[in-house]
Amino acid sequence: MSTQINLSKRIAIQNECVTLTPNVNSINFEGSGINATTSGDNVTVTVPGSYGSTIFYLNETVAQAPYKEFSAVITNAIEQIVPATVAGGGTATIAAYQTPSGVPGTTLIPGGFWQFYLHFNATTAGQNWIIRPFLYKRDLGGIETLILTPDPIIVTNMSTTTTQYISDAVLSSTSLFVTDRIVVKINMENTSGVSQTVNFRTEGSQHYSVVANTLNQNTAIPVPEIIVLGTGTCSTNRCGVSNIASGACSAALSGFSNSATCGGAVITGGSSNTASAYYSTIGGGYNNTTSADYSTVSGGYNNSIGTFSSFYNCPIYGSTIGGGSCNTISSYSACYESYGNTIAGGTCNSTLSSYYNGQTIGGGVRNTTSNDYSFVGGGVQNTASGYQSMIGGGSGNIASSVTSTVSGGEGNNASSPSSTIGGGNRNTVSGGVSTVSGGRLNTASAGYSTIGGGKCNTASGYASTVSGGYCNTASGYYSTISGGYYNINIQENSVITSGEANCLCSTGKSPGSFIGGGNNNSMSSYENSASAIVGGSCNTISGYGEHNVFIGGGKFNTHSNYCGQYNTISGGYYNKLCNTTCRVNYGSTIGGGIGNNTLGGTFDFNTGTYTTAPTGFCEAGRLSFIGGGYRNKATCEFSLVVGGAFNTSSGYASTIGGGAINTASGYFLTVSGGLLNTASAYYSTISGGYENIASGSQSTVSGGRTNTASGQFSFIGGGSGNTASCDYSTISGGYKNTASGYASIVSGGYGNTASCYYSGILGGLNNTVSNYKSFIVGSNITTDRDITTFVNNLSIMNIPVSAAGLPTGSVWKNGSVLNIV
Repeated sequence: MSTQINLSKRIAIQNECVTLTPNVNSINFEGSGINATTSGDNVTVTVPGSYGSTIFYLNETVAQAPYKEFSAVITNAIEQIVPATVAGGGTATIAAYQTPSGVPGTTLIPGGFWQFYLHFNATTAGQNWIIRPFLYKRDLGGIETLILTPDPIIVTNMSTTTTQYISDAVLSSTSLFVTDRIVVKINMENTSGVSQTVNFRTEGSQHYSVVANTLNQNTAIPVPEIIVLGTGTCSTNRCGVSNIASGACSAALSGFSNSATCGGAVITGGSSNTASAYYSTIGGGYNNTTSADYSTVSGGYNNSIGTFSSFYNCPIYGSTIGGGSCNTISSYSACYESYGNTIAGGTCNSTLSSYYNGQTIGGGVRNTTSNDYSFVGGGVQNTASGYQSMIGGGSGNIASSVTSTVSGGEGNNASSPSSTIGGGNRNTVSGGVSTVSGGRLNTASAGYSTIGGGKCNTASGYASTVSGGYCNTASGYYSTISGGYYNINIQENSVITSGEANCLCSTGKSPGSFIGGGNNNSMSSYENSASAIVGGSCNTISGYGEHNVFIGGGKFNTHSNYCGQYNTISGGYYNKLCNTTCRVNYGSTIGGGIGNNTLGGTFDFNTGTYTTAPTGFCEAGRLSFIGGGYRNKATCEFSLVVGGAFNTSSGYASTIGGGAINTASGYFLTVSGGLLNTASAYYSTISGGYENIASGSQSTVSGGRTNTASGQFSFIGGGSGNTASCDYSTISGGYKNTASGYASIVSGGYGNTASCYYSGILGGLNNTVSNYKSFIVGSNITTDRDITTFVNNLSIMNIPVSAAGLPTGSVWKNGSVLNIV
């Protein structure tokens, strides 16, 4: 057969790189089934090839998600049984098979005869079925379109022995996207009144189910390439159907219904594509459009590049869409040199008009860029609207400010210049040069603020940091919270390491404070700086102008002073360092213990807890010290209580070592221990004992019970009920002795009284010295003259028998007579 076309324009023809004679007036096309038509200046030539029948196999052992494989490749698998149970009167799809990606890889299925060879057996005799195979085409989005319904196979009394059933139909020529795949589904209708189970069989050597088709995997005769010039100057149509190349030097090289309508435009293939701008290119795909100079759509479908223009004829560089579907690069006008935008792939992505452009979307779904040099790598519904902003991926992320970045995650928003979100969910950065690395519902709202991760954290202070945790807030300049939950830091240059509900809430200039951990610890002073609570629970530093205050741990410990400095509570329970009267209180310490410097409250010694909290406090002395114990008080400067219980050191530089209910209320006093001892005068000392009193200046009670040293420099060594009431008086021990004379002494005994100055009693019982410089050695003696020693009996042993060498006043014996020298 020969078909001749008369030509009215100058053309050139190329057949497999062999140039034919130009300037011909007619061309003959020879071959079976050739058809050539003209329309105006356009020439359309159809040159069909010769197709052979193709067998595709239903491969149950090979997956082609979401189905099994429909392929021209046979497997070596053993026979596969696919059982299916269908209720009486019901219908079900029992098996589905899909071609591999890229198969059939064409835009047209030739029409022809299809046959389905299927194998079944009933699990019980007497089953009735209607077998219906269906043929679909499936696009990249998973949308399936029915293209063939073969004849149903009506089966009565299906055998329990495997039987082949055949269904056939004629398929009309069917157009495809080049990325479409073919799907075969097998439907079974149970025409019985009861539930039935049937086995579908495929693969193996005996019962392989197959489909004879026209997918043309084997081309019998090569088809020669033919180029026909289109209507544009030097334009070319190369094969395909209904393509148009109407621009100068344009080309439509293959495919169906493509249009290259502007100078230098090229469409390589595909269907219904339009390249309408200078030197624009479409590689393939379906229904793609580019109307911008120097732009490219490589493939995909429904992709679009809009018109570009420059007010001052400055260069505009072409944009590119790599593939995907429904992607759009919007039209724009620029004042200066502009750069094209790029969408590599994905679905429904778009770049919007901006000043210089240079926008990029790597892929994903419904992503948007709208400012110069903005970038979205992928993901879903991300928006990069800031200059040089970037989103790596994820879902629903927004980068809306200059050089802002969201690396990934979901619902994150970077809205300030140079802000960064690493990932996570619904994080927000609204402070310039701020960062949220990850986590959920975190907010960095001040300049240079940082959140590492966690949930519901806020960094709202300039250069503040929250490393992680839950519901932490750092709102002070340069403030830091490392972790924990419900912690608050409003103080500049301050740190909360971890814990729960801790608060650095001091106002004014309050830099450099620290809470290490624990729970419910707080600092709330005005202008508090460089203070620390290391841990514990419910510890508090409050007041005005507190500096360098330290609480190590424990529970319910409180520091509250006016301008307190260098004060320490190391630990314990309900200890207080409070002073509202001292202008500057500093250097006070409580090492530990319970309820020190407090008043009121009820303490349960069985459980070790306060059932009623203390209601008041004692003013802590400057540079005072309490080592520990229970309810001790140090209320004056340099006062000290080492330990014990209920001890009170209220004098300047007074000291209580331990014991219980001891009092040191004067300057430079010491009570070393014991019970209910009281030292109240300057420099007085009680070493221990019970209910002793040192009330004279520089008086001493070494021990014993209910002794009183009330004279200056008086001394009681021990015993009970003794009283040294005059200056320099001394009682060494004994019971109920009294030294009431100046520099008097009672060495011991019972009921002795030395009441005159320089008098003394060695010991004994019920002696009284009331004369000047008199002395008693004995018992029941009362003096009656001065400077006399009184004794009950005097025994002189080893008396000298000569006066020779004896000093004046010495006694010597001459026979039985005593003489005095």
